[in-house]
Amino acid sequence: MDRRDFLGVSATAAAGMLVPTTASSAAGAPSARPTAPHLPTIRSGPSSVTRAPVAGMIGAIGAGNPVTAATGARILAKGGNAVDAAIAAAFMAYVVEPGSAGIGGHGRLTVHMAKTGRTVGIDHYIRAPRGATSQAIQAALARSGQDTSRIAHTGHLAVGVIGTVAGVCAAHERFATLPLPVLMEEAIAMAEIGPPIDRDTARAIAGRVDDLAAFPRARDHLLPGGRVPQVASESVRGKDGWERSGPRLDTSDLARTLKRISKEGAAAIYQGSIARAIDAEMRANDGVLSEADLAAYKPSIFDETLWTYRDHSYSTCSDIYGPQFLNVLERFDVGALDPNGVEYRHLVTEALALAFVDVMAHPADPADPGAPREGLASKRYAEVRARLIDMKRAIGSGRYPSGDPWPFETRARRSDIGMSSAPTGLPGTTSINVGDKDGNLVSFITSLGSSFGSLVLVPGTGMYLGNAMQWFDPRPGRANSVAPGRMPPYFAPLMTTYREGRPVGGVAASGGYRIATALFHTFLNCVDHRMGVQAALEHPRIHTQGETLYVDERIDDGVKDRLIALGHTVRAVEPHIALPTAVWRNRDGSWSAASDPIRGGTAAV
Repeated sequence: MDRRDFLGVSATAAAGMLVPTTASSAAGAPSARPTAPHLPTIRSGPSSVTRAPVAGMIGAIGAGNPVTAATGARILAKGGNAVDAAIAAAFMAYVVEPGSAGIGGHGRLTVHMAKTGRTVGIDHYIRAPRGATSQAIQAALARSGQDTSRIAHTGHLAVGVIGTVAGVCAAHERFATLPLPVLMEEAIAMAEIGPPIDRDTARAIAGRVDDLAAFPRARDHLLPGGRVPQVASESVRGKDGWERSGPRLDTSDLARTLKRISKEGAAAIYQGSIARAIDAEMRANDGVLSEADLAAYKPSIFDETLWTYRDHSYSTCSDIYGPQFLNVLERFDVGALDPNGVEYRHLVTEALALAFVDVMAHPADPADPGAPREGLASKRYAEVRARLIDMKRAIGSGRYPSGDPWPFETRARRSDIGMSSAPTGLPGTTSINVGDKDGNLVSFITSLGSSFGSLVLVPGTGMYLGNAMQWFDPRPGRANSVAPGRMPPYFAPLMTTYREGRPVGGVAASGGYRIATALFHTFLNCVDHRMGVQAALEHPRIHTQGETLYVDERIDDGVKDRLIALGHTVRAVEPHIALPTAVWRNRDGSWSAASDPIRGGTAAV
């Protein structure tokens, strides 16, 4: 392979494979091709669209970076399916999006295979190591002089059992059609020469400058010469894309690790010398992750529950926040409300807040037999929660009550425990959505937690370890207390949606707790307001966790004033509350891909 074929590729780099579309054509305008009658006619959204979606009959991909997207598109063009494309894109993301994702992180993946009709979830989120008891974590925090009421987002105690490579390789073993070395070829070649430092990577490094002082290995890697690297400049442009000149990140160690993964699969990370290197790094720095934890780790693979919302069904890779929120909204005629109006904004705010406080009060770890998952996802419970919503006034900022889902649970109630919340952390996530010509669909979120995770760089591997342990409460007796094998909270990282049993679209996002906000708004805009996917994704959003209501500054001042009058504590923020990507099926059977204009890339074939 000529490395110029992919070096710094932009969203236009598929060399004739991309088909730019207008918002109306991507939204399902009639064409000469046969139509798919199960898909509704789409109407344009009320907001301006600043990035044109792309559409293709072979497939399309929306991802967090243009190089990532173009890599997946080339796999589709080679005859790979959606899973092949998602895997190739993911490994490229681990090289070109190092602040957002990495092989030392975690994720969730949903696969719909059209031939079998199965929708399978691959949960490779972190689990707490065997040594992660409340007593052990608090003792370690005390020895280091840290606050014993929370786990810091930096350092070795923030590291849980990593799941990225195990999850991706599990998807490959079950659903891919091309060999792993073929899918990883571009990522390895990019890692060997080092990715150009783009704006997002430079920004991620700058955001961790203060933290890096305590981690010399990561500091020397990310701050060569003691400074934040300059952004590489755009250089020669041609039909195959563009290249960048200037600083590159040294990923030579990562290249060697990726080569081992391409040959050995997940065993390269979870067994042998790399696992021993991780164990040694932990032991030397009071961490609790061990070689035994890595050897025992298996992703959770399961047939997805398909929840329902009006005439659609959808899956969320075990998330309960999504069903809670949408079950409440289903009690209202959302489609009749102006998506730019105060009534819609107020209703969404109330539903978001009620669902959020419930999830925080009753963490719904799928592996926890004491979690009231059935009750939380019950439509009868949603009726109870929906009765609290008054369209003339807010329930109250900071006063949203958690509910009692146990009467809607078939199992015995466990004793009440205290509610606790978790810090949101810094952004360290990317997303990938792929649809292919056969109707297969993949939605994928992959993360390090915060930018560059815990800042623990394992010697000789090029691997930054994630920091998702920060989302546990180290104190015992809490709803979110740390314990061996437990999973910290997560919120709707991805959604795949279906109509009449056929996949319609996939949405995923980065942005901490705001991920759910981005997914829900995009979903509602497509399903209830019939927007095209790019318009749905770009439409101004709001976000709340039961306290402050954050509103996109583009929302009309009159709407903000009326929300305040209803009793909401409103704070205007810059656009792009989270950064979603999506693919959506058009009426002619093609796929459209969309991504947030501030970051991300799309490609189609």
